[in-house]
Amino acid sequence: MIKLTQFRIPATEVLPLIRRKQARTNKRDLIHDFQVNVTSQRLILFKNKGTKCASCGISGIFFQLERHNTNEHYHLALYAINRHGHKILMTQDHIIPLSKNGRNTMKNLQPMCIKCNTKKGNQIL
Repeated sequence: MIKLTQFRIPATEVLPLIRRKQARTNKRDLIHDFQVNVTSQRLILFKNKGTKCASCGISGIFFQLERHNTNEHYHLALYAINRHGHKILMTQDHIIPLSKNGRNTMKNLQPMCIKCNTKKGNQIL
C-alpha cells in the first residue's frame, strides 16, 4: 500500500537537487523536512533526459513524496496531469527490454508515462 503525502513539489524545484553520486553515508537529502534519496537511476534519468514521455509527449510537472510502508523512507514519484486533470505516473522505460538482452544503463533508458510503458510492454519500438 502506498502512503501519499500532501506535498506536491514542482519538478523545477526538485530536478536541481538530483545528484549522480553522493557519499555512501549521505545518499539522502532533506526535501521539505523529509529524508529523500536523490541519487536513484530513475531520478537521474529525469534530470538527464527530461520529464516528457517518449511515446505520447505528456510532461511530468510535479514530484510527490510517497512511501510504501510507514517504516520506509520517502521517495519521489514524478507525475504529469492529463487533459482530464488526472495524475499520470512517469516511469523509466528500457528501450531494448531487459527480457530481450537490453542493458540497465542510461543509454538504454527513456522517460515514459505509465500508460505508454504498460502498452509497450517488452516490445522494441
